[in-house]
Formats: sequence, structure tokens, C-alpha cells
Amino acid sequence: MLKVKVDIPKHGKVEIEFNDEVMHSLAEACQSLIQPIAISWGTLLSFFPETINRKLTPKILENEAAKLQRDLYKEFRAKVLETFKTIPATVLIEPKLSFILSAQNALPNVLINEGLQKMFSTLFINAMQKDKAVFASDIFMEMLKTMTHQDALLIIEGQYLEEPRPLIRIFECDTLGAEDEEMTAAGMPGFYSAPLKIPVFSHYALSLPKCLEEEHTICFSIHNLRRHELINVDYYEKIIRANDYKQLYEQLVNSVFYIERKQNAQNKGVKLCLTRGYTSPTDLGRSFFNACC
Repeated sequence: MLKVKVDIPKHGKVEIEFNDEVMHSLAEACQSLIQPIAISWGTLLSFFPETINRKLTPKILENEAAKLQRDLYKEFRAKVLETFKTIPATVLIEPKLSFILSAQNALPNVLINEGLQKMFSTLFINAMQKDKAVFASDIFMEMLKTMTHQDALLIIEGQYLEEPRPLIRIFECDTLGAEDEEMTAAGMPGFYSAPLKIPVFSHYALSLPKCLEEEHTICFSIHNLRRHELINVDYYEKIIRANDYKQLYEQLVNSVFYIERKQNAQNKGVKLCLTRGYTSPTDLGRSFFNACC
């Protein structure tokens, strides 16, 4: 049994008793398996008023899905602990409680993909080192919670947070504008400005070898990275040379996706227009990359 005095707004100081069952639940909730060092009791006690009325430990269903999740959890925990051993004791610090809670929330999502696991563990280990903790924001943990394996591929293998990357946008239009002569001269016709245009697709990006979905679905990851403000998207400045679009262009025009879009445009009596653009990492994107990769 533990008695704790807490200051509750409008009620003043109140003494709360915690029996052994509650103490056990609180310990399990806050001292996660992913946490290599214990949170101090002072931090835990200050956290009690917000958590005392919540369900602190989820009930684990005894089925195959739960078993798989536990196995993934144990395997990933072992990897994190192995990395933790490499941190010199002189720089080791305790992560902020807000960071730990964000990590707990993000964990179920990152378990399903190796790339997300790598970013999670790197971020978590950085949060435990004096010289790196200031850059290991819990905001980045919240981002990992909503990322997919394809997002991870674009970040880790696609280098979307390291350098500008080419994009192509697809329009339907009645009248074509000025021709992009650089692209035509480089053997890639079909790029124009379009005064009156209806976007039929945006952010067509280069497919990576390990992408599991159809290549055109990468646009969803582009939108997600943009939603998190990790990248900018621009279709006005021409900072990427025409020749650097060659691989992306050939992938596009030879895809079933593009052939179907072209046929649809012909059936409607409109023209298909391509516009070249690019992504570039934002300052936040570079910070995310440095903290997680």
C-alpha cells in the first residue's frame, strides 16, 4: 500500500492510497519493455492523477495475432537492448515521460516493418543520450505512429529527406500551353504548361525495388510526408535537370496505369499533359532524418 499527497485543482491537497494491484498496473504501464532504464518514482507520482482512472494495461487476447505481436515485440526489444548496450554510461540519461508515452503509442505500428523499426530504435536511443536528446522529439514518435512501410522506404532508400527528388504530375486539358522544350529535347515529349487543366494524378514518383504496392500508390506516401511537413513539393522551379527525369519518365509511360489514363483521356476527347516537379526536404524533414536515421 502506498499513500501519496497530490495537489488537485479546486480541491487542494488530497491523500490517495494505492493498493498493490494498482501499483502493479502503474508499473507495467510506465515501465515498458522497450524502456531500458526505469523512470524515477518522482516522475511516476506526478503522473498518477492523469492515469489513475484509465485502463492502464490492455488485455491481451489469446489468439494467433496476439501471439505474433508478442513475438515481434520480444524480437524488437532484444534489438533495442543490444543497441542500448553501446551507449557510454557517461552520456546516458532518462528520456522525458512524454517521449516514453509517445513511444508506447507508436510501438504497435512500427513492429510491422523493419524500416520503421530502425527509425524508432534510432530515435529512442538518441533520446537517451545527453548530446542528442534535444533533437529526439516526441513529435517524431507521433509521426512514426502514422507512417507506413512505404513511407519508410522513401525516407531510408529513396533519400526523400536528404536531397531533391523528381516528380511528375498528370493533367487532362482541352488546350495545351507552352511545350517544355528541355524535356522534349531530352527525348521525353508530353510536358506542357496547361492553362485549363484538371489534375487526374499528382506526385508520380520513382518506384523503389522493395515497394510492395503498385508503383503509382507511392503518391500516397508523398502526400503523407508532405502532411507531416517533412518535404516540400514544387512544380514551378526547374532545379532538377531534364535528363534526371529519364528513369521516372520511362517507368511512367510504360506502366499500365499511364496507358489506362491516356486511353481515358482519348475517350473523353481531351489531352493528357505532364508537368515536371520535385520534392525537397524541409528543415523539419532534415531534423527528423538526423534524429531517426
